[in-house]
Amino acid sequence: MYERAEDGSFRALGDPAALALEEVKQRVLQVVSDDWASTKELLDRLPDPKPSGGQLREALRGLAEDGTAERDPPASDGDK
Repeated sequence: MYERAEDGSFRALGDPAALALEEVKQRVLQVVSDDWASTKELLDRLPDPKPSGGQLREALRGLAEDGTAERDPPASDGDK
């Protein structure tokens, strides 16, 4: 993946596979702890390349649904 700068040059952001959903889940598991954290706090803990907010929320939802992570409010309450 690349990002184009204002001067037209490109900067490598990393491997697109690192942003695949299962990869995002694995990366999130490496930065979670026993303490509660907001989605933004988890995103800040992740190294580059960072997933989008939507990818992170989808990964967290999947981890909560399979019982790997807890969510407050519960996933059954929808996105709140």
